[in-house]
Amino acid sequence: MRYSTLGFVFFMASTCPVQVEAQTFEAQTLSPAVIVGERASADARFRYHQLVKDVKFTYPFAVQISRLLEQNPSRKELKKAIREDLTHLDVIQANLLIKLIQRQAHKTCFELLNEYEGRVAAWMTRNFGSLSNLDYSATYDPQGSDQTIERIVASLEEKEVQSLSSVH
Repeated sequence: MRYSTLGFVFFMASTCPVQVEAQTFEAQTLSPAVIVGERASADARFRYHQLVKDVKFTYPFAVQISRLLEQNPSRKELKKAIREDLTHLDVIQANLLIKLIQRQAHKTCFELLNEYEGRVAAWMTRNFGSLSNLDYSATYDPQGSDQTIERIVASLEEKEVQSLSSVH
């Protein structure tokens, strides 16, 4: 999916006084924000907003699964955690989650299945998943086809950091 963008709009994140040769100026830290173009078709805007909604929905699950994988859970613990939360995903959300898990865990879902279920079960799951248009071997490409997803995730992570810093 490609989305047309107008470019970058800069907004103020923070200000602080800076002194240069006995004069004080107010310096501003600027962060880029991508704006979906007004000239994008209604269909493209709809797809973009749907992607934002799906990323906001699936990204917390990817983070949760990634953290769980760092603890080296048993096969039974991992299955329980995944099945309780993820049984209600549609195919698009499931494929997005597969990519986000690869982004967070640095392993494809097929590699994780191979590690936890064994080669035969991983192969069968991948093949049966392909009947439902699920690609367990999908990789995440933040510089290529997944640029839009990466920008959305970066935006979510930035908002999370900002909300944490405002608490302290």
